[in-house]
Amino acid sequence: MGVMGVTLNSLEKDGDVNSASAYKTSAAEGFQSRSRAKPTIAISGLQIHGGSILSPKVSEFGRTASFGKPPLHKMISHPSADDLNNSYASYMGNSEGDSSEGECQQVHDSSRYGEAKHADEKFEQYGNDLHDQGPKFKRIEAGPEESETEDEDEDEDEEHVDWVYPEDKMSVQDMNYGVDSRDLGTSDDWIQRHPSLVRLTGRHPFNCEPPLSALMEHGFITPASIHYVRNHGYVPHGDWDNWKFEVSGLVKRPMKLSMQDLVTKFPQREFPCTLVCAGNRRKEQNMTAQSIGFNWGAAAVSTSVWKGVRLCEVLRYCGVMSRKKGARYVCFEGAETLPAAGGTNEIFRRPSSAVVVNQSINATGLGRRRVLYVDTPLSKSLDSSVSDRLREPWNDIRIRDASGGSWQLTQMLLTHCAIGQSAYAELYGTSLTIEKALDESCDVILAYQQNGRRLEPDHGYPLRMIIPGHIGGRMVKWLTSISVTSQESGNHYHYNDNRVLPSHVDAETAKAEGWWYKPDYIINELNINSVITTPAHNEVLPFDSIQKPYTVKGYAYTGNHAGLSLYFGNAEPRGGRKVTRVEVSLDAGETWRLCDIDRPERPTKHGRYWCWVLWELDVDVTDFLQSKELVVRAWDSALNTQADRLTWNVMGMMNNNWFRVKVQACKTAAGGIGLSFEHPTCPGNQAGGWMAKLKKGADSKAQQPVEPVPAKKTMVKSSSTPSFRQPTVRQISMIEVRRHTHSESAWIVVHGSVYDCTGFLQEHPGGVDSILLTAGTDATEEFDAIHSDKAKAMLEKYKIGELIAESEYDSFSACSTPEGSLRGGSNFKYLTPISELPPVLAKPVALNPKERISFQLVEKEKLSANICKLRFGLQSKEHILGLPVGKHVLIAANINNRLVMRAYTPVSCDKDVGYFDLLVKIYFKNESYPSGGLMSQHLDSLNIGESIMVKGPLGHIHYRGKGQFDVNNSPKQARKFAMVAGGTGITPIYQVIRAILEDPEDSTDISLIYCNRSESDIMLKDQLDEWQEKHSNFRVWYTVTGPVREGWKYGTGRMSESMMAEHLPPSAADTYAFICGPQTLENTSYDTLERLGYDRKFCFSF
Repeated sequence: MGVMGVTLNSLEKDGDVNSASAYKTSAAEGFQSRSRAKPTIAISGLQIHGGSILSPKVSEFGRTASFGKPPLHKMISHPSADDLNNSYASYMGNSEGDSSEGECQQVHDSSRYGEAKHADEKFEQYGNDLHDQGPKFKRIEAGPEESETEDEDEDEDEEHVDWVYPEDKMSVQDMNYGVDSRDLGTSDDWIQRHPSLVRLTGRHPFNCEPPLSALMEHGFITPASIHYVRNHGYVPHGDWDNWKFEVSGLVKRPMKLSMQDLVTKFPQREFPCTLVCAGNRRKEQNMTAQSIGFNWGAAAVSTSVWKGVRLCEVLRYCGVMSRKKGARYVCFEGAETLPAAGGTNEIFRRPSSAVVVNQSINATGLGRRRVLYVDTPLSKSLDSSVSDRLREPWNDIRIRDASGGSWQLTQMLLTHCAIGQSAYAELYGTSLTIEKALDESCDVILAYQQNGRRLEPDHGYPLRMIIPGHIGGRMVKWLTSISVTSQESGNHYHYNDNRVLPSHVDAETAKAEGWWYKPDYIINELNINSVITTPAHNEVLPFDSIQKPYTVKGYAYTGNHAGLSLYFGNAEPRGGRKVTRVEVSLDAGETWRLCDIDRPERPTKHGRYWCWVLWELDVDVTDFLQSKELVVRAWDSALNTQADRLTWNVMGMMNNNWFRVKVQACKTAAGGIGLSFEHPTCPGNQAGGWMAKLKKGADSKAQQPVEPVPAKKTMVKSSSTPSFRQPTVRQISMIEVRRHTHSESAWIVVHGSVYDCTGFLQEHPGGVDSILLTAGTDATEEFDAIHSDKAKAMLEKYKIGELIAESEYDSFSACSTPEGSLRGGSNFKYLTPISELPPVLAKPVALNPKERISFQLVEKEKLSANICKLRFGLQSKEHILGLPVGKHVLIAANINNRLVMRAYTPVSCDKDVGYFDLLVKIYFKNESYPSGGLMSQHLDSLNIGESIMVKGPLGHIHYRGKGQFDVNNSPKQARKFAMVAGGTGITPIYQVIRAILEDPEDSTDISLIYCNRSESDIMLKDQLDEWQEKHSNFRVWYTVTGPVREGWKYGTGRMSESMMAEHLPPSAADTYAFICGPQTLENTSYDTLERLGYDRKFCFSF
C-alpha cells in the first residue's frame, strides 16, 4: 500500500474524516498541478505535504536547512500512523503557543485572509516581538485597500524619474530577432535571443554577455535584449495568469500569492539598478590559472530599470516572525532546475517531472520534513531496496546533478513514487539575511518589469528577485518560493557557488576540507570595479599630431555600504555606496588623471546608489606615444579602490584588479603610423587579448609593448609648437617669458615650468583670451585655483622648459604657491578669457585684464532666501567697469586659507557709472553638498565695507550690437537668437538681451527658455516679464521642475524636445543659439537642438 493509503488509514482510524477528505483533495490537486507543470504549491493552515501532516512549527522552516556544514544525509524511518496522529494532535493543541483551534482550521490563502480574525488580532503583538532597539513594524492588513504602508510619502515621488528606456527607441523589427539556430533542438527553442550575444557555455545552458561596444552603445540603461544572462538549466515556461509564489516558514500567515495579488495589493517600487555576475572578468583569472568557472569577459554587467514590490512589504503582509522566534534568513527558490543533459531531452520541458540518473539514494530530515536526495546514476532496473525507499512518504524527492536521464527512466521513478508526492530535480535557490530582507532602504524587490515591460524569459519571467548592491547569484529568477527560516539556504548552489576561497585552495582541497561550507568566504555584496571600454580591443588609431584629443571611456561600479540596520539594530554591510572618482594612468600607475563621471542616477531617499557610472577622459594622441598601457581604477565613498594585481581564487570570482589596455605602435592599413589597443582577454572561447599571448608565450613582449615610435629627425619644432620629448631641459628666463604675450606666441609659467600654449589657443574651450589673459606671466596661482586635474595633465604636452631660478627673478619663483595647495571647483574647466579690450572710452575703465583689482561692497539687498544682490563701488564715481557684453569676470577670495576663484557675470552694464552689481545665488551646506558653495556663501557673508578681488574681462563671446557678435574673434551675424538658460546661467544671457532691447536700432529676435527648480528660483523675472510685454521681438518661456502655484501659465518639468520645438525658432542660416547653465542642461540642449536641425557650429555656450 502506498503512502497515500497509509496516511488515509491513519486519519480514518482516528475518526478524522474531514482531515482525510482534505488530504485526498490536497493529494489530487498536487498530482494535477504536476501534470499541468505549474510551479505552485497549495498551502493551508493545516499543511499536508506528501504523506505527512506538519505542524506550523515544522512547516515554518520550509524545504531547506543548513547548519553551517553540508546537509546531513540520514536514513529516516517511515513514520507510523501514530506519529501522524500525534503530529496532527500536536498541531490542534497549539504546540507552538501562537495558534488556536480557530487558526488551525483557517486556510491561509490570500483570497480568504480576512476570515482569520483570531490570527488578525494576534498580529497586533507582532511589533512587540522585534528586537528592542529596532522600530516596530506597522500593521499591514490584507486586501489591496489596506496593504499600503504609511511609509509611502513624498520621498517616493522625489525619487521618481521618467526614464527613457532603450526599447522605446527600437522598432518592432529591431526587437524581433527570432529563435537562434543554436537553440534548435534544445528546450529553449521557443525563446528569442539577440544574435550578437557572446555565448560562454556552448548551446546550452544559455550564459552570455554582450560585446563591450554594444553594451556601451546604449549608455546608462541596457536593453533587456543585450543584458547579460546567467542560466543553470532550461528556461521555465512562465504563465502570468497562473503563476503563484509561496510564502512560508516563520510567518504567521503562510500563503500563496498570484501575480495579480502582487500588482494590486502592495505599493510598487521602480528604480534603476546595476546587476553584475560575481564572475565578471573571470577570464583574466583563467589566463593566470584555470578556475572551475567558465570565461566571463568584462561585460557581465548591465543596468536596467526594475519594477516590483519590496520584499519587506510581502513579508509583513504574511506576518513575518521576530528574530527571537528564530527568523534569521529568507530563502528563495525558483522554478529553474539545476544542470542536466544540455537541455536536449523532452523531460526538460516538464518542470513537474524528474530525471533519474542516479545510483545511490541518501535522505535527510529537516525537522519532520522528509526529503529524498538522489545523487548518483541509477540503473534502469531498480532493485527492491531502491524501490522500497522510493515508496516511502517523502515530502519531497529531489534529484541533484542530473546529467542525462531518459523520459522512460523518469516515468519509472514516478511509478514508484506515491501519488501526491513532488518528484523533481533540485531547484536553484539561495538566501538573504532577515535584516536586509526587512530593511526598506535596501530596496530588495520582487520584480516583474524590466525597462517598462514584463520580464523576458531569460530574465525570470514572470517574477524574480532584485537585490541591489549584491551579486547576480543572489537574485533568484522564476521565483516560486519564499521561506523565512532560522538557517541559511541548504541549496546546492548556495554552498557550491559564489565563494571567494583563499588562493592556495584548489577544487580538490575545497571539497576534501569542507571549504564550501565556511561562512567567511560567501559572496553577497559587490566589490568595486572599473573597466576601459574605449578604445576597444584591437582598435587602431591613426596618429595625427594636430587631431583633437581622443576620448577614453568605460564604466565603474561598487557595492558595500556599511550602516545600521533599521530593524534589528545590527550593523552589517549593505549595498549602495557612491563611486566618487575614476582615474586613468598612462604610465603604469605612476601618475593618474581624473576622469569625468556621468551619473544620471539620483540617490535614493536613503542616500543609496544602485547603479554603475560611465566615465570618460580626453587624452591627447601624442600622450599615447609615450604610453605602454592604459590603466583604470575607481574609488568609492569609503575610499575603497582596486588592487593593481590579480588575486587568483578557485572560482575566479570578484576579479577587480586594475583593468589594463596595452598600447602598441603599428602601421595603419593606409601605411601610416598608428596605435593599436589590446584588452587583456576576449570573452568565452574567443581568441585574443594580451594575457592569452602572455600565457602561450607567443609574444615575449606582451607585457612590455613595443616602444613608441619616436619623432622623425625631419620633424623640426618651432618656438610655438609643443614637443613630444626633449633630449635636454631648456632653461628659460622670466625676461624671455614676458616677451610672449600675443596670439602668435603665448607662454605661461606654472610651478616653475614654462609652457608654450600657442598651439592650444583655438582649441581652448574658454577661447583665445583665456590664455592671453596670463600670457607672459607666472600663472601658477590662478591656474591651480581654476583648473581640474584633467587640465593640469593636458598642460604637460606644451612644456618647453624650466624657469631659471636666478635671484633677479625670485619674485616669479615656482614656489610662490605650494604645489597642490590651491584647488578650485568651477563651472568652467579652463582659464577663461579677455576678448580684445574695448576701444578707448571717455570714462576710465575699472578692470585690468592682467591684474586683480579690489572692489568694496557698498550695498547689499536680500531678494529671497537664497538670492542676494550685491553692489560694489568702483575706483571713483567716474569709472565704468569696462565689461563688453557677453563677457564675465573672475571673482577671487581667500577662503579657508586657500585661493578660490569663480566666474560671475554682473547684471549691470557700462551705462552704470561708479559701480557694478552682482546677482548671487547662495548654495548653502546640505547633505548632498556638505561644504556648500564656497564662493557664494563667502559673498553672502560679506559686510558693507569689505572687499573682493576681480579680474577681467573674460569670455570668448562678445556681442557688438545689431545682431553682430564674435566667438573667439570670429565675426558672425544673427537675425534670430534661440537662448536656453538654467539657474544662474541667466546672467550672461541677460546681458545680451538687455543690450538688444535697450538699443532701438537693434531688431534682433530673441526666444528664451529659462529652466529652474521652482518659481522662487527664477532670477530677474520681473525685468524679463516687463521686457516681454514691451518688446515684440522678445519671448520668454519658464519651466520649473518643482510644485507650482495655482494659475501658473508656463511649463513644468524638465525642458523637453517638444518644448524647445514650440518655443524656439526653427534652424536657419541666420539663427544662432546661446546656452548657459549646468553642464547637463548644456549637453541636453546641444543634443536636442541638433535633432531639431541646428548645426552644432551655430550653437555656443558662455
